[in-house]
Amino acid sequence: LKLFDFPEEKITVTHLGLRLKKPTLKAEQVLPKFGIEEKKYLLFTGMISIRKNILNLINAFERSGLKKDFKLVLAGEMSMGAEKIIEEITKNKLEDKVILTNFVSDEELATLYTNAKAFLFPTFYEGFGLPIIEAMSYKVPVLTGNIGASPEVAGKYAELVNPFEVDSIANGIYAVVNYSPTQIDEAYNHCLKFTWERCIEQTVGVYRKALNK
Repeated sequence: LKLFDFPEEKITVTHLGLRLKKPTLKAEQVLPKFGIEEKKYLLFTGMISIRKNILNLINAFERSGLKKDFKLVLAGEMSMGAEKIIEEITKNKLEDKVILTNFVSDEELATLYTNAKAFLFPTFYEGFGLPIIEAMSYKVPVLTGNIGASPEVAGKYAELVNPFEVDSIANGIYAVVNYSPTQIDEAYNHCLKFTWERCIEQTVGVYRKALNK
């Protein structure tokens, strides 16, 4: 609507749904593989790329003052700017604190979500942001960026930060690890609204409207 001269009444938003199931692997089957313990790490998942704001996330983790209590787990395949990401980890002397898992299966990812202290997703821009509602579905507090689709998907149930400002992310990390059980439960209830059944119904509804049926 901001960029194109297109009538608002002809636009319908159909949100996506939750993808992952309940964990089938126990913590002791997954966490030791990466040298981490239950609720002693902060999680990011997705392509490990500078496009996903990993450099600012690493610096914010260092600046948050929480590295003595937590590790930062970057779960996903290394992608654009991998060398710069490794350099940033080394520069901040975080080799023992930032865990690069490379590819993880859906089963491993479900277990990583479940046992994380918080989920950190301060990406520059998301078209939807499936990991936001995935983390909420595992009752993990979420930090995400305040631009793109993320605020709409997260609602008022996540810690919103400016992805371009390291201090904003750092302060958000400190806040999100202190979320109350009530805040976590509210986010969980919020994410349950995102179902593939609803997505299908909304999408079919758009076709029927277009066909006047």
